[in-house]
Amino acid sequence: MTDLERIRSIRVALEHLAAMLVTPNLEGLLESESRLRLLAGNLPSGRIDAGDRETAVHELAGAREALIRCRQLGVSLMEFVRLSFDARGETPGYGRRAGSMPWLRAFDARG
Repeated sequence: MTDLERIRSIRVALEHLAAMLVTPNLEGLLESESRLRLLAGNLPSGRIDAGDRETAVHELAGAREALIRCRQLGVSLMEFVRLSFDARGETPGYGRRAGSMPWLRAFDARG
């Protein structure tokens, strides 16, 4: 696989990841993450043929845009989860500090 093909594959994988962050498709999201992990183990070497440089720059710009979109969607998803827990009087997480806050639920029940 050439470096240009690797760059293109990374861009496509990031775009797929962004699409999976928008849809309720956990399997697709995990598949995207797995694909990116595989690609990260085989990053481009930095040797781009002179004739491919313009295309590589375009692909890298697309990959950067997709990465920014993934980051924005991830932040939005985390905020949605946090607000969902807050609305139920619960805190997200694991362990003793996570879980419900019965005093808040009791307060909400009484109005």
